[in-house]
Amino acid sequence: MADKSVVITYEVHTLKRGEWTVHSRHAEQSFDEAIRAAKGLERTTTIDGVKVVRDAYDSTTGKSKTTTEYGAARARRPGTHR
Repeated sequence: MADKSVVITYEVHTLKRGEWTVHSRHAEQSFDEAIRAAKGLERTTTIDGVKVVRDAYDSTTGKSKTTTEYGAARARRPGTHR
């Protein structure tokens, strides 16, 4: 039986100019959608990296546990800026 006090979401994060930001959030049952979104963003030349992070938030304790489920980074040449 699933613990109803724990809410699972998947966040797609993008890396641009050395800073990670949340691009989108997906419900627990939408893991495949989050992966597709991340893979689509990999082709964007202005993004240096992308990852999908699983967030398990426990409303009873108020704590979250995050794990990276997928990640890809583009190698940059020294001296280049995006």
